[in-house]
Amino acid sequence: MKASLPFKYIITSKNGKQYVVFDFKDDNGERRRKWVSTGLSEKCTKKALAAKVEEIVGAFYEDFLSGKATKRGDVFQAPEIRF
Repeated sequence: MKASLPFKYIITSKNGKQYVVFDFKDDNGERRRKWVSTGLSEKCTKKALAAKVEEIVGAFYEDFLSGKATKRGDVFQAPEIRF
């Protein structure tokens, strides 16, 4: 899903947890980064991580298109998934 998105993202780990880091420009044209927790540990399976990342990116994409993600002060909430 990375192709032709209006933002970039990476998957990284910090303090034993997996995060998706979005890199985009806000309404003022300033570069912003948002860290969204996947809720998974560093030792999770690739399949579980890929499924969670796909859902988080999809939800962020919808918020990005609607303008919710690009406004200052808004906090993006990742959807909750149970495996």
